[in-house]
Amino acid sequence: MEQWATGVQVFLVPLASATASRRAVWAQRLRSAGGATADGDGVTHVALAPELSRGRLEAWKDLSSLKEAFWVSTDWLISCLSQQRRVPEAQFPWPPDPAPKSASPSPRKVPALEASPLPSKRKVEDPSESEAQVSPVSPPSSKRTRRSELSESEVEELRPRMAAFNGQLTPQRKQLLGRREKFACQRAPLLDPATPSAASGQRNGALVALFGQLQKHYEALGDSWRERSYRTTASLLRSLPFEVASVADLQQPQLRRLGKKTREKLVEFLETGTIGRVEGLQEDESTKALNELQGIWGVGLTTARRWYGLGCRSVEDVREHMAAGGLKLNSDQLIGLELYDDLAQRIPRQEVASIVERVEAAAQQRFGLRLRVEACGSYRRGRDTCGDVDLLLCCRWAEDEGRLSCQEILQAIVAELTAQKFLTHDLKGSRYEDPFARGEASPRSACYFGVCKVGQCHRRIDLKVHPLVEFPFAWLSFTGSGPFNRSMRLFARRCGFSLSDHGICEATHARARGRGPRLWTGPPIAQHRFQTEKDIFDFLGLSYREPWQREVDASWLQETATAAEEASASTATRRKDVVSPRFGLQSTAMVLI
Repeated sequence: MEQWATGVQVFLVPLASATASRRAVWAQRLRSAGGATADGDGVTHVALAPELSRGRLEAWKDLSSLKEAFWVSTDWLISCLSQQRRVPEAQFPWPPDPAPKSASPSPRKVPALEASPLPSKRKVEDPSESEAQVSPVSPPSSKRTRRSELSESEVEELRPRMAAFNGQLTPQRKQLLGRREKFACQRAPLLDPATPSAASGQRNGALVALFGQLQKHYEALGDSWRERSYRTTASLLRSLPFEVASVADLQQPQLRRLGKKTREKLVEFLETGTIGRVEGLQEDESTKALNELQGIWGVGLTTARRWYGLGCRSVEDVREHMAAGGLKLNSDQLIGLELYDDLAQRIPRQEVASIVERVEAAAQQRFGLRLRVEACGSYRRGRDTCGDVDLLLCCRWAEDEGRLSCQEILQAIVAELTAQKFLTHDLKGSRYEDPFARGEASPRSACYFGVCKVGQCHRRIDLKVHPLVEFPFAWLSFTGSGPFNRSMRLFARRCGFSLSDHGICEATHARARGRGPRLWTGPPIAQHRFQTEKDIFDFLGLSYREPWQREVDASWLQETATAAEEASASTATRRKDVVSPRFGLQSTAMVLI
């Protein structure tokens, strides 16, 4: 990686939108680029949130000793980290308001301190400027009552997003912003959601494994309610800051939402060291058979049950029945059966990186530098292994989109990789061939689902091409995790918007004829306003979450319970995520979970 930040020492002012989590990420990435953070001698840059007021800064700390450093907004640091180069400081001055022409300060000066002296007493122009955690000077109590619905820290965090909801902050949206921390997409996740926290101990790890087995059991049986219950219980236990060592620990606040039967299982484990229900699963042949049959690509629960009824108990049984002519498989299932051993394995992160490089090389060979290729899914979230490889492609410049459609781009990439014998099998559901078949206009995006070969192993790969204006939405959606996406879309829905991988639009409740599902209609928001994922978060009034922070865990428990209560009170038809046996696609619906 290019060490663009060598010699750069940044003082990150911990006010306004420069939250602790953001500063930690910035500091880590700055160190990776050769720079460092500092708060004393040697500071070369002072980075302040662009919405931070001068009065607020003076009330916090006197920084006049740093006037020789570059005073820039945090947008400068974000731009440098995203582009991996040192962007000119003059493009991101602080404060962002242009200085008077008579002063003409250089970007190396401190406009706020040299252009106009700060008053000796802080002038509070808006009660939302206060933050008890960092400011030693508090505004008069009489000015605090005007925003009783939100706490001071919440109001402060909203200040940089005053254009949220297109500038239409209705009472309902204001209330949702005040309680957005109850949504899983806004809660602080574990650093490593795949393992129990260090404080939780081995006993919690054993409990997580047991409840995980129960979850998989009911998932195989199609019992979504029990499957969700055990999944959220396992997530909760995984993130506990203490070890469940006695019955008294079950009264801790973190476990207050557990149901009666779940508590009974925990007590049983504390007394016997195991859970009888899990022990019974070891002898449940039907569950083991259904799980193995669903391991074949393109086989869902319904198909697995049908095959089980025909006498299939394993993958070998399927091969025997097919050879005898008693079982017919579609093209996807034939591929899944042929490559069962390879596709059942998790893909190491290093191998995913090599696949990404292979696709990038093919894209560059066909289109030069005009095409952007980004890895999504669990790879972008920082996982060590991945189930498949998700790649998102788009043109770098809008003028190129007028020359080539998404379908033509994807068709060229697939042809190139197939000619290299990298792609070995095509799966159904791809949308990239014959873009103008039957005189119809081509869709906005194109996707390909197939299998590639790396060494002697076959791996699942998905390629998706979206227009440039849809790229931030597609990148957010395909990064996941699934629960994070559902949580964010649920928040958008309650605020009156519909969020998808294509964009965001104003949402209006409508019903199809009869007892059909709810429909979302409404004019789309101008997509040119959304240049990055952060713009989507800002529009919804949400705090930005880095990809590695999108592994939703125990926090989902409270959100699911709230959503379930609302769903039970509603007469709307319930929908859920569906895995198509034919296409092998998981369609994420904007639903009450």
